[in-house]
Amino acid sequence: MDDLFEKMKQYANCKYISDLKFGDANKTAKKMLKEIDVTEYSLSTLNDVAEYLFENKQTFHNIQQASIFFKTYK
Repeated sequence: MDDLFEKMKQYANCKYISDLKFGDANKTAKKMLKEIDVTEYSLSTLNDVAEYLFENKQTFHNIQQASIFFKTYK
């Protein structure tokens, strides 16, 4: 299982993961989350990503909840 944070960093062409929290890199990372197969990642990782990028504490109870969140969050 690849690290989702690292994938987002590469996708958004950032030097550091912390860059994902701001500006265009944040928008690009959120766009990527709408397109990924969330079943490739643990619920713990998806919760961490949601909290980090969206500054929204999440506790997904299943993959479907995570998928809906990432596909519909503006």
